[in-house]
Order: sequence, then C-alpha cells, then structure tokens
Amino acid sequence: MVDLESNGDNHNDESQLTEWAKNLGFPDLKISYGASDGSKEGNIAWVRKEDIEKGVITGGNSGMLPSELRRIFGYSEDQMKVIIFLRKVEETTRHR
Repeated sequence: MVDLESNGDNHNDESQLTEWAKNLGFPDLKISYGASDGSKEGNIAWVRKEDIEKGVITGGNSGMLPSELRRIFGYSEDQMKVIIFLRKVEETTRHR
C-alpha cells in the first residue's frame, strides 16, 4: 500500500483520496484499496488493472470519451466515476 504523505499508520490515504474525489466533484465516490488480506479488491486496484490492460487513464484509450468507454468496455456508472477521477488526478499530478 502506498503512503501518500509518508506518515505511516497515522495517515489514511483512502480517506485523503476520497476527500480529493469530493473536491473534484465526486461527492459519493469512496476510494478503497480493498481488504488488507487481499480478500476483496478495492476500486484503486481494479482501475489500475484496467489502465494496464486497456490504457483508460494513461494509455492509448486515455483520450476516449466516457460514453465511448462505457459503450466499448461496458463499465458501470460507478466504475466510470473512478476512471474519470483518476484521469483528473493523473492530469493534476503529472510531472512536466
């Protein structure tokens, strides 16, 4: 698990990312890495796999409109929110 602010166990990245999502216009999006024992995959793990496989955030399909992604890949509305949020995060934090 990544610690965004290097504060160890005193800091909760999921809460920080969820708050960031709210600030970017996704008030009902809860960001999760999943269960610590690996029994349940969170939306961050899911979208990372999707980006590696389909390039929906940083790859070849990163410029595709959300409506096209839904039509082609069959993403749910909740899945699209995670993709769009992480596209905004990537755009905001990209090193230039």
